[in-house]
Amino acid sequence: MTEIVCAMFWACNFLNEFQATNLKSSGLSNAMTSGMVELSRPWDGTFKVNSDGTICIQKNLISLEIVICDSKRNVTVSNAPVMVNCFSSKVAEALALPQECHFARDCGLYPYMFETDALSVVDIIKLGQPHDVVISLMVGDILALLDSEDNVLFVHCQANKVAHGLAKIGFEYISRLFLDGFDSLLCGDGASRGK
Repeated sequence: MTEIVCAMFWACNFLNEFQATNLKSSGLSNAMTSGMVELSRPWDGTFKVNSDGTICIQKNLISLEIVICDSKRNVTVSNAPVMVNCFSSKVAEALALPQECHFARDCGLYPYMFETDALSVVDIIKLGQPHDVVISLMVGDILALLDSEDNVLFVHCQANKVAHGLAKIGFEYISRLFLDGFDSLLCGDGASRGK
């Protein structure tokens, strides 16, 4: 139980950093904020879903992190499923997109847009010409779940820091890690969704 509590504190600290990055009026000097990447705000009434896929070669596992924010940039819910790895890192990144589509819909968080730091995957989705058979199957699934390929955007890895960090701890806690229902700025109004 102590390990789960530690994981939750670690995740909340990560989410605090995420919130601080999003707040322009944080009172920090320009020198302190010059290295920060400003995170985009989703359109009003839209949920932004950030994802990352991370591979742990030693444990032969993939961790897929999904962080969903509302249009005010408050983290609404997060999930870190872990599965057996038999893919390349590009396939792991592509696999995160259909997973997050299903997760967002299961939580009732729609409409949504997606951000990932996997430029090659975004390019494949936009061009529709994957050179990898496994990725081509996933791109078909992804496009079937989206309103438009324009809903998938590339972001710099600094803007995807929370998803990447939580994907890494997914290896330590091999189960679904939910950050949901907190009465704080981290999760908006604290309303429980999609457990």
